Amino acid sequence: MTNHSKVRILFLSHFYPPEMGGAAARISGLAKWLVKFGHEVTVITGYPNYPTGKIYPEYKNKKNKIEFIDGVKILRVKVLPVSYQSIFVRLLNYFTFFFTALWSAIRKSKNFDIIIASSPPLTIGMLGLILSKIHKIPWIFDIRDIWPDVAVEAGMLKGSGTIDRLSKKLANYLYNQATWITPVTESKLEKIKNANIPSHKISIVANGVDFDLINNAIQKDWRSELRLKNKFILSYAGLIGIAQGVNVIIEAAIRLKEEHDIHFLIVGEGVEKQRLQNRVKSLELNNITFLRGQPKELIPSILTTSDVALIPLVSDRLLDAIPSKLLEAWACKSPVILIAGGEAADMVFKVQGGIVVNSSDIAGVKTAIIKLKNSPELMQEYSKNGFNYVSKYFDRESLAKTMEEVIFRILE
Repeated sequence: MTNHSKVRILFLSHFYPPEMGGAAARISGLAKWLVKFGHEVTVITGYPNYPTGKIYPEYKNKKNKIEFIDGVKILRVKVLPVSYQSIFVRLLNYFTFFFTALWSAIRKSKNFDIIIASSPPLTIGMLGLILSKIHKIPWIFDIRDIWPDVAVEAGMLKGSGTIDRLSKKLANYLYNQATWITPVTESKLEKIKNANIPSHKISIVANGVDFDLINNAIQKDWRSELRLKNKFILSYAGLIGIAQGVNVIIEAAIRLKEEHDIHFLIVGEGVEKQRLQNRVKSLELNNITFLRGQPKELIPSILTTSDVALIPLVSDRLLDAIPSKLLEAWACKSPVILIAGGEAADMVFKVQGGIVVNSSDIAGVKTAIIKLKNSPELMQEYSKNGFNYVSKYFDRESLAKTMEEVIFRILE
């Protein structure tokens, strides 16, 4: 197959827009650009329900299972919509999607040249493997997070427990069976290699930023709408779940409640949102505003409205994570306060795109906020450095080219 051939690509993804989060953004971004490169792309996914656990209103009575977005054919299958409050509830959701997607894909995947299965959950890898065997086509195991490691590191799953042991065995089996593996970070690549997977079939395809979306984003004056015109705004925009560790923002707000010109903006949905809202209400904090999850076309306007983007993770043990929202903040020329460790912290230090604070260091978060508030020149420097870095290395168009090169190598 030449590098100008049209490839018929099937993506398998548990998440897809209009759902929010890095997983949906990654797959939709790759799919969109692969279509622009001349390929035929189909995505099998569920009816949108993440992270609220409820089918989105605009899809409740939608009988047509097929839609086209950005030239990508999207086939939606039924899922059991559930909130993500426990690992067992998650597994129930994952397996219902597995069976409905399998039934649909068995009838359709024979029309494709290659499968890309994006994990987590690991059940997506099982789906990719089964379809690959049935139709004798190669499959790429796309790894956004290493499962079950990420669940253990986030405190959602007990290490050395039954689920942990079984998940590791399944993950290693799928790594060995995959035609190719595409982790999103260097640390994830090393973890996979340490499972005795040959490096010649592993290629990093990082998360990226869709500058096409950012440059054409809807502009909105959030300062005026929220009556925050003279405030120093620190924003968090993304999922509000366990792994995100958004509670640290509440703790910082408590310590800064006497600084009346500082305001926190939390935008998104997730299982932790109601609990955090209740806590803010009980503490009578008036320096925090919660907004519902916004369409991806509005997120850039939130970041450009804000003075600083806050990027927390629940634990410094999440060493191999580089949050998509970090890259998105830099793409919107926003300096960041990263409340995490690991590869993301190393990146912020290297780029000089913000301040890094340990996830348990609330006093350090407060100090970082005050420092940036009083240092407009430093904020400008961080903004410039971050923007230049993501523009050079994390443009989703070029990362989709990397995925395309992997596809051509497999099919040649």
